[in-house]
Amino acid sequence: MPEGPTWQRARKPSQKKVRREEILEAAKQLFKQASYEEVSLNSIARAAGMSKPNVYRYFSSREEIFLQILLEQQGAFVERLAKRLKSLADGKATVDEIVGIWLDVSQESPELLALLPQLGTSMEKNSSLDDLVAFKKDSFSGARYLAEVHAELYPGLSVETWSQVLNCAVGLLAGLWPLCNGNETVEAAMRHPEVGLEPWDFPQMMRFALRSLILGATQGRPKAVPAPSP
Repeated sequence: MPEGPTWQRARKPSQKKVRREEILEAAKQLFKQASYEEVSLNSIARAAGMSKPNVYRYFSSREEIFLQILLEQQGAFVERLAKRLKSLADGKATVDEIVGIWLDVSQESPELLALLPQLGTSMEKNSSLDDLVAFKKDSFSGARYLAEVHAELYPGLSVETWSQVLNCAVGLLAGLWPLCNGNETVEAAMRHPEVGLEPWDFPQMMRFALRSLILGATQGRPKAVPAPSP
């Protein structure tokens, strides 16, 4: 789609930043109305008011656009989660309190949950090395910060162990969300007489999985060796 008569190529860094933001905003708006697979680079270009070749001046692929969106959503998730967790008493938080906050904040982030399953299957495999390095640097920085917050609330696990637990928790979110949010055909198959099950419930499944993960890590931590008697 050719640009309109008012469109001008961005030449200054500030102009390029504006163009990138316009593209990102167009993709965000489309993603609110359609699935990840249905949002093409062509549709993003049209919504941003530019041609597909000009989108390539700012992003090398559709996946890089969504990688940036996911990074923003992860940052917002970390901020909301940390804020909620800090309302708990240091050193006295229970596993159920922590898990409850995780569930609340996760379900307040539907776009994040919808994008997470695409990270390893699409976005990472079709993004540049530079973009991936920047993404992982920011992601793991946020994860480390959250691990430190969790360790202050629940010192039964070290920061390093909490880091591993939280990495696994992200994997749980990415896996359980799509499995618990299938279409009508999936729900009908679950309830079919030959299967006889209720469709999976995300809060119930995630609560069980995350609680088990934290308790399992707690039980598996190295035991302190008593000092020898004098």
